[in-house]
Amino acid sequence: MKDGKQRARPDGSIVPSGRGTYAKQACSHCRKRKSKCDGRTPVCGPCEKAGRASECTWGKETAKKARTQQHFESLENYIRALEAKVKDLQADLEYCRRNHGGPASSSSTDAPGASSESSRPEITTTRSNSDENVNDDGGSSNNESDIDHLISPTRHLVLQDNDLEYHGPTSVFRLAPQRGSPSVSDAKASASPEPAPATVSGATYFDWSRHLPPEVPLTRAEHDRLLEILLKFFAAWGLRIVPELFLRDMHRALTAPHNSPPLKSAHYSPMLHNAVLALATAYTDDPLIKDMRYRRLFARKAKSYIEAECQRPTIPLITALGVLAAFHSAAGEQSLGYLYFGMAGRMSQALGLNIDCSPWVKSGLITHEDMLDRNWAYWATFSQDVLWSLYVGRECCVLPPRKDRQIPLPWVGSEIDQAPWYWAPCKMPPQPSHVVRTFEKTCELMLIARRIMDFVNSLGPGSRREGALQIVSEME
Repeated sequence: MKDGKQRARPDGSIVPSGRGTYAKQACSHCRKRKSKCDGRTPVCGPCEKAGRASECTWGKETAKKARTQQHFESLENYIRALEAKVKDLQADLEYCRRNHGGPASSSSTDAPGASSESSRPEITTTRSNSDENVNDDGGSSNNESDIDHLISPTRHLVLQDNDLEYHGPTSVFRLAPQRGSPSVSDAKASASPEPAPATVSGATYFDWSRHLPPEVPLTRAEHDRLLEILLKFFAAWGLRIVPELFLRDMHRALTAPHNSPPLKSAHYSPMLHNAVLALATAYTDDPLIKDMRYRRLFARKAKSYIEAECQRPTIPLITALGVLAAFHSAAGEQSLGYLYFGMAGRMSQALGLNIDCSPWVKSGLITHEDMLDRNWAYWATFSQDVLWSLYVGRECCVLPPRKDRQIPLPWVGSEIDQAPWYWAPCKMPPQPSHVVRTFEKTCELMLIARRIMDFVNSLGPGSRREGALQIVSEME
């Protein structure tokens, strides 16, 4: 109504002039037709009179399509086109299996869009009765089994030799034969349960120098002492190495006979052993062993495993590359350190550590302990990546965790946290280390630092001031 304008009727009454009352908001259909709408909800008067009740919608979106026979026919045509596309994709997939290798396809069903269980390149084990109607997010999903069949080609984690590897949707390696498919009862011997505090035992003999370079005049006592110093004052910060698990798996591996198959472990490997000693020898009091020429012998021995290890990447490979990066950085060779940690970041992508693997645990393809090891390796690599980015002033290479699928940090509040930290020269009583809780807070800080680094690296001549201020206010 327009204020201040009135007109008189013949009977002498005064009525407001102008266009009169109008609706505060018109329905989508009336707005599209630019016709008068009375604003009545849920169905306005003009639409109700014209028999368009099903088309009367509200909001800023445009009016929805009419639910006519033509509309339903178009939907049916679209469904038929999708079904034909699914058949074409199934034929292409079968062709790739025959010519490039892969699990043989069993008899397929006649229903369009359905595929046989063997055609799924990843999860192939049927869930238990308690889980078969529950999806990965905890919701009910009777119909989602069909969806799992349909989207199986888009899955990225593939089980290879008891380890999960990442291959994107464009990779042909997803169609290759799987190298292993263990069951729950066939769990790895290196599984990492809640461990009791461990130390390097001097009473039990084991072949401690089996994989070390013989040129270095290192004694068993000095070897154990250097490991203790490194694990207490360097590796535990940022949880680059879990001391209890590293010492446990080292003892298992080096007490096994020489002709026995190598131990599957997420916390020890000969490469990691040499990389750790290349860094730990900086703490020795022996000037001969502390000499950089002898320290590089350990580093060279660790690097001799790289090609063989990268063929089938594992978590100890990523840890060893990160330790080699720290070795070169401490020697003033930042570019080499950046190179080796870049390799660690690439291998973490090869293992898909940033992807939640809980569905594989539910399906029995990997153990719960395997998942804990992967989660730890992801956060350790992610935090080091942010620190390297801050150190050299370059962009990060490890993907941050997804907001809709967080990766929990394992072992918080476990026996690892309660293990007593003690160092005799400090003259302090033993106290809980709280190493995992400290690492948890470190990761929270690294997430904030990652956002800041991404924002700073995005600034440039083309950046908008309004958008930058919005991002800064969100971070605050």
